[in-house]
Amino acid sequence: TLTKRSNGAASEVPLAGFPYHALDQYLHKLLKMGHRVAICEQVEDPKTSKGIVKREVTEIVSPGASLSNNYLDQGENNYLGAIVFEKSMVAISILDFSTGEFFGYISKINDIKNIIKQYRINELIIANSQYEDYNRFLENLDTMITRVENWYLDIKIADDYLKEHFEVHSLKGFGIENDGALVKSAAFALNYVNSNYKQKSYHITSYKKISINDTMILDSYTIKNLEIFNSLSSNDSKATLIGVIDRTVSSGGSRLLKKWLLQPLTKIQDINDRLDRIEEFSSNYNIRDSIIKLMSDCSDIERIISKISANKSNPREILSLAYSLNVLGDIQDRIHKKKLKKNEKLIKSKKNTNSIIDKILSTIIEDSPSNYLKGGFIKDNINKELDEYREISSNATQWLVDYQRDIESKTKINKIKVGYNRVFGYYIEVSKGNIDKVPDFFIRKQTLTNAERYFTEELKEYENKILSAQENIIKIELEILNDLRSEILKKVKEITHNAKIISMIDVATSISKISEKRNYVRPNLNNKKSLSMKGARHPVVEHLLNIEEDFIDNSLNVSKNKSQISIITGPNMSGKSTFLRQIGIIVILAQSGFYVPCKKADISIIDRLFTRVGASDNLASGESTFLVEMNETANILNNL
Repeated sequence: TLTKRSNGAASEVPLAGFPYHALDQYLHKLLKMGHRVAICEQVEDPKTSKGIVKREVTEIVSPGASLSNNYLDQGENNYLGAIVFEKSMVAISILDFSTGEFFGYISKINDIKNIIKQYRINELIIANSQYEDYNRFLENLDTMITRVENWYLDIKIADDYLKEHFEVHSLKGFGIENDGALVKSAAFALNYVNSNYKQKSYHITSYKKISINDTMILDSYTIKNLEIFNSLSSNDSKATLIGVIDRTVSSGGSRLLKKWLLQPLTKIQDINDRLDRIEEFSSNYNIRDSIIKLMSDCSDIERIISKISANKSNPREILSLAYSLNVLGDIQDRIHKKKLKKNEKLIKSKKNTNSIIDKILSTIIEDSPSNYLKGGFIKDNINKELDEYREISSNATQWLVDYQRDIESKTKINKIKVGYNRVFGYYIEVSKGNIDKVPDFFIRKQTLTNAERYFTEELKEYENKILSAQENIIKIELEILNDLRSEILKKVKEITHNAKIISMIDVATSISKISEKRNYVRPNLNNKKSLSMKGARHPVVEHLLNIEEDFIDNSLNVSKNKSQISIITGPNMSGKSTFLRQIGIIVILAQSGFYVPCKKADISIIDRLFTRVGASDNLASGESTFLVEMNETANILNNL
């Protein structure tokens, strides 16, 4: 029951359903409850169709594939996963339909739950036959599982489907031509959103295979215990690592920051590239601050593009897309090669989108109406026919004033009124006292208590002209809008590439600024199999302390050859867990390419990080505190 109505009675009657115009108010509630929602619409014009107007399911919205603003968190990805099991391995393709991001892993079958939890996947796609055989690996997941037909378990069908979508002759460019299970999982994910949105996935233009050798592996226990995204003790995001370091000003930047924290790098050169960009901004803080101010006006380019692809964008969003893309040019003007070499190299890789920016700005009115289905958002001099209809519509008021004056002059009726309502159209209203003066060419239309309403052939003819003009205005404007959407989609690769550059600059500038404010330093990365931290601090605890309190920093020196194991002792509440978490967080920050809360840090590259900190139960799954601790410890020992 979503709505209710009293119908004049004292008690309210619950109703199943809601008005169509209130879809946005209720859709996100249904999705958060784990439902899939089929949306049916008229697909014919009632004025031109004969008999019953044809209706179809135009889209199917699900928790993993939604574009609803009320459902999506602008700073978070909304991931859909598709899995294919193959012997002891599993391939998982992860897709964010709202941004077009699409990538995949091949991992051990026992790691599948960790990956699903790590990326907080909202919906999981699996073939019917595989669900029957492998559902035991998916038990106790807080994720919606959708079973689909087995079509794409056939490698030939899956391979052809991906090549057709990406318009390529081979999948070698994506590095997955020899990974049959990954090809199948990617086809399942892509087909699912294409089926739900009637082939409107033009914004999904690439696929990336993630190698486990390129990133540090973080299991769900580690992410949970280090409180990277969620606090163990409260729902307050301020008490998390992301709540403390995320000072990005764009939605895309916020999502990229979270993604980098989930996938710390293992190649020193790639890490140093990120650190170099941060260091350049720290050395040129005036330029940095001006760029931050520019980016604060950026809209969410990736999600606007996904809406354009699904034919759901409005003129305001398209206009904001042009303004946001223009920001990159303004940023480029501020970045000088001598002072910001790495950032200049990054921004130099931007694609030319000037033609589509100019097209948008020259087509759409700056202050477009919120309800664009009524027209009024296309500039003049874009379409000659549109201008002619607008002239007819805009002159209507003056024509009616002149017509009323002309009728008064001809009939000698003083109190005559020419008006309009949606039911009866245009009319001439004469009071009862003047009915005897009504001429023969007046045709009665409606009787009121104190007046009679009439029309004339001339008035009726002009009414048809005005109403058809308004209909034609709306029709032409919508056609221009659809043509503009198509033009934008031709540049989708260039636009999404530039959106990523803006996000990368946003991350670099925000980390630079917060590091300056909190005395974070650049870590030194090496392969010496040692960790050395001087004056290390826990970024979250330090940030949450009262202003009169100081965090007592501490140091660490461990290596493979000396001090390989450290034992920390002390009474309860003395900070043992804080110290352990602090080390894990600093390593993750360093390998994500961020500055760290230390006076000095020499970090050896780590390929996998485990934590077993604190005590908590999971009674909902029948696990006591002791069992949770043993499971987490077993996970560490089994994966070393």
